[in-house]
Amino acid sequence: MIKKRLGRVKRRFILNFLEKSDPDKIARIGEDKVVPAFLRAAEGVPAYQKILAEKKVDISKIRDLDDFKEKVPVVVKGDVFGRFDAAELCVGGEFPEDAVSVFTSSGFSKKFSYGIVTERDGKKVREMLAFILGYEFDANNKKTLLINSEAMGVTFSSPYPMVNTSVRSDMVLTLLKVLKKEFEQFIILADPHFAKKIVEDGIDSGFDWKAAKVSFVLGGDWISNSLVKYLMEKTEMSFENPEKKIRLTMGLSELGLNLFHDGVNLARVRDAAQGDEKLKKALFGDLGACSELMYYYPQRTFMEVINRDKNGFGELVFSMLDKDLKMPLTRYNSKDAGKLFGFNEFSEILKKHGYGNLIPEFHLPIVAVSGRGGDDVVVGGAVVGVDDLKEVFYRDFSVANS
Repeated sequence: MIKKRLGRVKRRFILNFLEKSDPDKIARIGEDKVVPAFLRAAEGVPAYQKILAEKKVDISKIRDLDDFKEKVPVVVKGDVFGRFDAAELCVGGEFPEDAVSVFTSSGFSKKFSYGIVTERDGKKVREMLAFILGYEFDANNKKTLLINSEAMGVTFSSPYPMVNTSVRSDMVLTLLKVLKKEFEQFIILADPHFAKKIVEDGIDSGFDWKAAKVSFVLGGDWISNSLVKYLMEKTEMSFENPEKKIRLTMGLSELGLNLFHDGVNLARVRDAAQGDEKLKKALFGDLGACSELMYYYPQRTFMEVINRDKNGFGELVFSMLDKDLKMPLTRYNSKDAGKLFGFNEFSEILKKHGYGNLIPEFHLPIVAVSGRGGDDVVVGGAVVGVDDLKEVFYRDFSVANS
């Protein structure tokens, strides 16, 4: 009981901090952590020491954030994974004895990456889930079952009861039916395209989505606004209903399962921009499909964008700041395409275009994610973004259904 009460107090403190603190102050907390986090990795991780030696980096010259941005090299997956043993990637050169799991990537880029999760990491995941799902779905006050239908055995520590089904829509639907009287709500974690299959298989089998108190947390692949709207229409979910809504998240196996997540107003801004060319241009330039809009936590992750295009989008670069991470990565280019907004900058754009009622709930910086670079295709001689194709495919629900 005392532990639960302390958890509620901590969550209220975090919520108050995110909703009321000066956005610039929040950003500075992360900036102040960058150099210490870099030095911890540079002095303690054998693989990173070799990388820096190869790049002829003198770590004694890295004194402030400007030095960090100017002199610390950006690394990519091939610089890190496949070159070194797992222990060499860890602080102290030893694989952690308290490791509880290892997450691997899909290997789609022909190189596998992975992340090591310790008991302490697992505790932090539970705390983050309790905060986000408690805030978004009131999960701390309602009897909630998480259904993890992520592929490849992706599991994690949960503060709520959880069932791991992998990609078995029949199992998901059976659980929703047989346990509907045992839980007040269900939250399904899934890839967006598998979520579509769950919904459509449910419709085909006669499952009553409109009566069910089921929400989705979607990640693992870029999702178009039109697919979100399609799923909402089929299930009567909405952006706001805490018992029936969709939330988006993004993680990377080597960095963490929940780096970014959206919120009610960010989802509504994206939807508004898809139908308002002036707002879309102000946020995304001449992109056809509106990017996913998500918060990131600068005290956990220092974000940069390099090789920007005319719309301000470039390659996302991550520096992990948690002093307890056993496998910290610094200036790591994931090759995901994105754009960063400060909270005040984003809010001013909304006010200017008549959307002052959609100011983000949290005073956090925002990342617009537009998919992975290099995924464009040629259609009829023209270069077309995969994001644009997805947006068009699902916009007509009769086409989306097929």
